[in-house]
Amino acid sequence: MIRHLLLLTSVLLAGKIQSLLAQTPRPVVTSFKVMGKEMKITAGNIVHFSPGENSVAFDYALPGVNNSSGLLFAYKLEGFDEDWIQAGNRQYVNYTNLYGGDYSFRLKVAIGEGGWYEMGTPVKFHISTAFYNSAWFLAIVAFAIVLVAGFIIYFAYRTQLHRLLAMQKVRNSIASDLHDDIGSSLSSIMLMSEMAGRQPELAASYHSQISEDAKTIIENMNDIVWAINPDNDSLSQIVVRMQSFAANLLEKKSIALQFESAPEIENLKLGMKERRNFYLIFKEAIHNAVKYSSCNQLKTSISASGNMITCVVSDNGKGFDTSKSYTGNGLRNLDKRAREMNGNLQIISTTGKGTMIILSFKTTHTGS
Repeated sequence: MIRHLLLLTSVLLAGKIQSLLAQTPRPVVTSFKVMGKEMKITAGNIVHFSPGENSVAFDYALPGVNNSSGLLFAYKLEGFDEDWIQAGNRQYVNYTNLYGGDYSFRLKVAIGEGGWYEMGTPVKFHISTAFYNSAWFLAIVAFAIVLVAGFIIYFAYRTQLHRLLAMQKVRNSIASDLHDDIGSSLSSIMLMSEMAGRQPELAASYHSQISEDAKTIIENMNDIVWAINPDNDSLSQIVVRMQSFAANLLEKKSIALQFESAPEIENLKLGMKERRNFYLIFKEAIHNAVKYSSCNQLKTSISASGNMITCVVSDNGKGFDTSKSYTGNGLRNLDKRAREMNGNLQIISTTGKGTMIILSFKTTHTGS
């Protein structure tokens, strides 16, 4: 009896649904929301939204059927879904974070083993493309990336090239120093050795000169090695070496030394070329004073103003006439080294009133 009643109920329900489908077989969208806000649907019209209005929701149903347990729904958002999405008897769907473009929401329904019935007019809408997702913006970004990458590669290449050129300059400078300072001294030693063999009566004099030249070679080698060591880029370290050199040399000649350095130099650094030329100019000035000035007092002062460094070496010797030309290399070497470091060199001297050498130059602050 119960089985007959259930069968009769199922037949009646199926018959009702089939009757309704025969009348209105098409599903409809009952609610269309954008960013949670209900939107009015106008058949055939395309609704336009801004780039930020990119989350949509649809509720749908089959008109006249309150119980959806016997229904099968499927939907497709053209422009997003590649194929139909089977939803079973679920009657809602959400889409979030949609990109800019044209979309069309389609819906269909089936009952049991029956065929599919699609909604009449799809819901069409358009979301504007955000400028950062547009083709022209992406093209500009891609071009900018390529341009920046090109600049990075170019500047990296230039930096590497400059580094190689700077290294080559260092090598050339070292080779020049070795040739000029050490090569000539070695040639002189070799010549004096030959002369000592030919003139035994003058051998002692030649041997004494050879010893002096050998000491000079060792000193010059030490200067070269010290100058190219990046650990010695601090100006205060250079000043200590200068003071030690001057004190040792002048003490042997009984010349009083007054050495002054301003505290401002503590934080300054010199590049290799700067410290090399600065130190060699100072050495040359001290050597000239010892050899030619006949002084008994020598004063050195080193000061700094910003990145401008000034070194003054003065003596109370006999001086000389700066208007006359001299055949020695001492003054020419001073001027040459000052120009190499983009410095300014002044030699102030009057016969009988001593000599003053003033060197001023700007440090690069970069050290080695």
